Amino acid sequence: MEKEDIIKVVGEYLSNECMKYAIMINGAWGVGKTHLYFNDLRPVIYRTEIPKSKPRKDVYISLYGMSSIDELARSVFYKYVNWNPQNNGGSEMGEFWFGIADAIIRSTSIKIKNNTIDLDEMITKLYTLTKTERLVVCFDDFERCTIPLNVLLGYINNLIEHCDCKVIILADESNLGKLYANTNLELKYQTMLSGGRRISMDCDSEDDEGNDDVLSIDDLRKQTIKTFSENYLYSDVKEKVVGRTYYYFPNLKQSINEVFNKCYKSIDEKGEEIESYGKFLTDRVDIISDVFSKLRHSNLRTVIYWANIFECIYQSLEPKKSRLNHYDEIARQLIQYSILVEVEITTNKQIGRDRYTSQNGMYYLEDGDDDYPYKIDVIDELFIRNADTSTEIDKAIYDLERKIESKNANPKKQKKSSGEWLGKLRAWKAMDRDSDVSNAIARMIEELDEKKYVFDDFFRIVYLVCAFNKLGICSYDINVIKDKMISQIKNDDEECSTERAKVKCESVPIEECRPIFLSLIEEREERNAVISKYRGSEFGIYSKAERFDEYCKENSMKFFTHRSFTQYVNVDGIFKLIRLSRNKDIYTIMKVLRDIYFMDNVLEIYSSDIEDLVYLRDKIIEDIHANDKIETVRKIALEELVKVIEDILERMGID
Repeated sequence: MEKEDIIKVVGEYLSNECMKYAIMINGAWGVGKTHLYFNDLRPVIYRTEIPKSKPRKDVYISLYGMSSIDELARSVFYKYVNWNPQNNGGSEMGEFWFGIADAIIRSTSIKIKNNTIDLDEMITKLYTLTKTERLVVCFDDFERCTIPLNVLLGYINNLIEHCDCKVIILADESNLGKLYANTNLELKYQTMLSGGRRISMDCDSEDDEGNDDVLSIDDLRKQTIKTFSENYLYSDVKEKVVGRTYYYFPNLKQSINEVFNKCYKSIDEKGEEIESYGKFLTDRVDIISDVFSKLRHSNLRTVIYWANIFECIYQSLEPKKSRLNHYDEIARQLIQYSILVEVEITTNKQIGRDRYTSQNGMYYLEDGDDDYPYKIDVIDELFIRNADTSTEIDKAIYDLERKIESKNANPKKQKKSSGEWLGKLRAWKAMDRDSDVSNAIARMIEELDEKKYVFDDFFRIVYLVCAFNKLGICSYDINVIKDKMISQIKNDDEECSTERAKVKCESVPIEECRPIFLSLIEEREERNAVISKYRGSEFGIYSKAERFDEYCKENSMKFFTHRSFTQYVNVDGIFKLIRLSRNKDIYTIMKVLRDIYFMDNVLEIYSSDIEDLVYLRDKIIEDIHANDKIETVRKIALEELVKVIEDILERMGID
């Protein structure tokens, strides 16, 4: 549910006096539950309760670090007696003095004549006599509380049933009970390792493979949490107290924009927004939210951490705006890569290095060259080590300017996905009914038939269809979908890299997807080879050695990553070029072959080229012998070319 939906159900809950239960707003850490309460729910509480003859007072309690019901009851009592309707809650100064008084009371007693009075005991009696009734209590950080869950829920139940309170709980249910599981770890680990179990630092070794009694450190931690978590107890007692649980999935773009407006916006005397860091961020909220979305990271605290550090980059970038021809593109590159690094730090995962394949100094965030940010070392220094990098940032900005200029000078036509439903299915868990999901899948397949998806989309489509088939939400024949994709690949006129697809193939969690992925990759590489050969002829690389040399330099990385040169060129075309070339151009062709097959492990990389190289060598030798009137210098040039090819073949183990 998004913000507007949560506001609506909370309003209905407060208005209905028959709802004698608590409600829970469940969301991952950092999605903005606390922000939602203070900025959106508290005004709703105020508007709903004030018109009533007996309005409830609203009380916000963070349970973070609370360890006893006595401590919790004190906190509720202080908020209750100190409630200030004009402040929509308690006075901060009042809470401060209550805190001071509480500290004094806990450590002080007074003596009147021969009688000693314990002030702590006296204040405890005072707030037990004062009935904290008709409140709207918001308990935040529910999962971070060390009070036993059954005791805590019992206290909440008492507020609801006997004090006529409404209770709103903010929690991340997936982490409930884990705090208790992480106490007294030494004893719990000993329990988990009893019965002959042991820890192995290398559970991938052949000796330990398949042995259930051998645990990695990560396995031990997960099993300890599962065994000692209070989640099972919570599930049993929750039903009586928590009547409804609402899952909060905020609109990420909207939430990020609210954060920027609150924290960084600058207003002039006329009330108009001025050029500032805040405006820079809000103008680019689409880019920023898109990157966080693609990285599947919605923690608003990470957004704030990132924005605070990125301001250093902004301070270096903004003064150069008038001097940079590609200011917006440079800003996008810096934003994308810095967010990637910040998310890596926050999640302790190398997203850029593992999940998104690096090639030619760029990182894949989504399909298409336009979405590839360059690797920027100075950002690693700034975000990871908080180094003083102002000079290096300036250099990085001008370096990006040069790279973008170079890229624009040699533009590549790139197809873009125009389908909508694949993107919408990213949020399938938030859909209300199975039929909504199945309809979205059907619309996605229709868009596939309409050729609205590019090659890299195919793998996500295959994965989703297989996953939903397993869940029983749909029942598509995945091979029929594969055939549709292969048909589109065969008719595609543009080359497309398969590197990212290979990474997806290795990491896909559903085994049935892997053979489909491999078929698509194989078909794509065959089609790339056909297109490359055609493009080579189209660009005239078989008519001039200079063009052939230039073409091979531009595509050297492609030859290397796809482990073939001759698959992407026409060997008969090369022979034609040799026959047309002057002697000096023969030496240019030699240099091209040496540069391509330069490595020591050439057999490992280019073994698929052996047959074509033998064919080319034999054609040249045959041409030399067939020409009785060949000039001596021409013969020497061709024989040296043959020697270059034979040297390559010899390193491949061919005599």
